Order: sequence, then structure tokens, then C-alpha cells
Amino acid sequence: MNSSKSNSLFIRDLIIIVVLVCAGAWASATFLLEENVPFSFWILIGILTVSSIAIHSFLVNANDKRPQIFVASFMGSLAAKLFLSAIMLVLVGVLDNSSLAFTAIGYLIGYMLLLAAEIKNLLPLIRSSSN
Repeated sequence: MNSSKSNSLFIRDLIIIVVLVCAGAWASATFLLEENVPFSFWILIGILTVSSIAIHSFLVNANDKRPQIFVASFMGSLAAKLFLSAIMLVLVGVLDNSSLAFTAIGYLIGYMLLLAAEIKNLLPLIRSSSN
């Protein structure tokens, strides 16, 4: 699989996941909690989406340039994304404590689904570059 096909498949998966997570958050807030989705949730999902696209592009380029150090690049990018997530959730806790639980649960669901999509789309690249 080439890198442009991997990018387009990842973007497709990312759009599907973000739409489903946002629709699920809206439905649960509207029908179960009978309130609006917190603004902090929308901001964090936007940041998560942009960071996921950037990290995926970085990892595809890292695999194309030097596949020998791909694992180090992958682990470093995961650590950076996790650290960014922790900082954002702490900021939500400090600035918008009333919606922290809803935002954190929705964000973590989106984070895990996007991580699974990222791994799913990177595995064929790694396998083809090791041959």
C-alpha cells in the first residue's frame, strides 16, 4: 500500500469516527441528559482531529524516509498525543469543571477509536516497507 492511499483511507476513517462520536455526544446530551453538548467537548474533538491528521502524516513520512526507526517515531508521537490530551483535559477541569465528566468520556472514546484507526491504517504500510 502506498502512502497516499493510506492517507486517504485514514481521512475516510477519521471522518466517520468523528461524525459518529459527535453524533453520539449530541444524542446522549440531548436525549439522556436533556442539555446541550459542552463547548469544551467540541474544542477538544477539533484539536484531537487535527492532531491525529498531523501525527498520521508524520508517521507515514517517517516510515517512507527511515523505516528502521519507525517504532521510535510511533512511540514518540503516541507519547506526545497522550501528553497533549492530558493537558487539555486538565485545562477543561480547571476552566469548565461542570462539564468535565461528559467531555472527558466523549474525548476518551474518540481518542481510542482514532488510535485504532491510525494503527489499522499504518499496519499495511509497515508490512510493505519491511519486505
